[in-house]
Amino acid sequence: MKDQKNTIVSNNHMVVLLTMLLSGWVIFTDIYIYSKLGLILFTVITLLFLNGLGRKIPIKELIVLIMLMQMVVSPIIVFDYLYNKVHYPMVVGEQYYISYVFFCIVLFIIGLFLPLHRQKPNILKTISNINESAPFNGKFGVVLIIFGLLAGTIVDYVPGTFRFAVFLIENCKYIGAFYLFFSNNRYKYLWILVVYSMLTYTTIGGGLFINLFIWTFLFAIVAAFKYKVNLLVKTGFFIIGIFIAFFIQSFKTEYREVIWEGKGQAYSEQTRTNQEVFVEMATERALDTKSLYEYSNYSNFISRLNQGWILAKVLIHVPANEPFTNGEVFLSD
Repeated sequence: MKDQKNTIVSNNHMVVLLTMLLSGWVIFTDIYIYSKLGLILFTVITLLFLNGLGRKIPIKELIVLIMLMQMVVSPIIVFDYLYNKVHYPMVVGEQYYISYVFFCIVLFIIGLFLPLHRQKPNILKTISNINESAPFNGKFGVVLIIFGLLAGTIVDYVPGTFRFAVFLIENCKYIGAFYLFFSNNRYKYLWILVVYSMLTYTTIGGGLFINLFIWTFLFAIVAAFKYKVNLLVKTGFFIIGIFIAFFIQSFKTEYREVIWEGKGQAYSEQTRTNQEVFVEMATERALDTKSLYEYSNYSNFISRLNQGWILAKVLIHVPANEPFTNGEVFLSD
């Protein structure tokens, strides 16, 4: 117990140190003041998220981290380093956009972390409860996985009215994998392997990778909670995850053109599964490092992360085409 507390304290000191170092670098960069504050805030939240992994399930930090990455960091990169020459450009200026979104996110963070409960969660009690329920976790996890697999086989055949409900049941197999992870089931890792192998296979076959990223990332959070990995290891895996996303993004468009539209003569003329095409394209891109690190790949990756361009269009649309309501919608509701 004492060692665990010391580890937590040292990690907090490391968070403060890294924040100060990165903040010092940001302060001396030649960008808009609120852009600097946004980058510093992103640094703080990222380090708090990484530091929280293993001690809790940092969902709040994850929400803010993703929001800052998509709404602040990516737009700043587009404005100041890609000079707005991307697939989805920002249609408003940096000062106008950042000064608006920065304070919105700050207020969101205040509301999200507002302590409504005086009693803090007892993490040791939570771990104890999980360990005590290990037999139940094993049985219930298998049930959820079976229900999820069965739902996946019928989801395309049910009426549209019920399809989303069946889709939710299908996703229960991932929750079942989490239950099994904290169980004493002797075959738990085999079950987990089956679930995630099927997820990987179907994801690659369909060309839509978001579900694979989400469920793998959530499982990594759960695994960090169980094994109490240190900050350095967590940071390493975090960086590796970003690189994997960048790597797939570098050839994702070409891959989809092959499997969705039949383009790419070198691949379409031969009878291959989508998974085989993916492996071959991934291998070619990994071996061709010059092509991998082209400017266009960085630009496309940041452009894909950036969701600020949508908000920027809203800021242009209102009030140019749609006048401000001045709260009328809420007052008359």
